[in-house]
Amino acid sequence: MPFLDSSYNLSLYSIPATYVLGMATHISAVRLAANSSELPNFDNTAPRQCLARIQALADKSADARQYLRAEAAQLNIFEGLGVYSAALLAGNWARLPISFLNKAAAAYVALRVAFAVLYVKTDQEKYTTLRSATWFASSGVVLSLIVKASNQINKALW
Repeated sequence: MPFLDSSYNLSLYSIPATYVLGMATHISAVRLAANSSELPNFDNTAPRQCLARIQALADKSADARQYLRAEAAQLNIFEGLGVYSAALLAGNWARLPISFLNKAAAAYVALRVAFAVLYVKTDQEKYTTLRSATWFASSGVVLSLIVKASNQINKALW
C-alpha cells in the first residue's frame, strides 16, 4: 500500500484504532446478550455481576461462551495496548523510518483485528492455533519496534 510508504507518519493513529477495537469487542458482547434468548441482558449498573451470571451459563449456552470470548478478547486487546503504545512511541522517538513505523502499525492493527475475530468466533480447539498465531505475530511486531528503537537510540547516543 503506497500510503504506508508516504512521508506522512500514520503510525500513532494505530493506538486509538486498537483502543476502538477493544471497545468494539465489548460492544459485540453486549449486543449478543441483547439479542440472545439464552442470556440475560447486559446490566450496566453491575457489569461484573452480569459477567458472573453469564459465566454460570457457559456449560449450557453457545451464546454465553461467545459472550465470554468477546469479553476475553477485549481484555487481551487492552492488556497489550500499553506495551504496544510504549513500543510505538519509542520507535517514533528514535526516529525509525516512517515506512517501517507505518507498516508495523498497520500490521499490528490488522493482526489484532484478526485475533479479535478469531477469538470471538472460534469455538473449536483445532482452530485456536490460528488465533494464537495472530497473537504471537502481533507480539513480534511489538518486539521488533522495541528492538529497532533500542538499536537506533544506542547508535545515536554511544
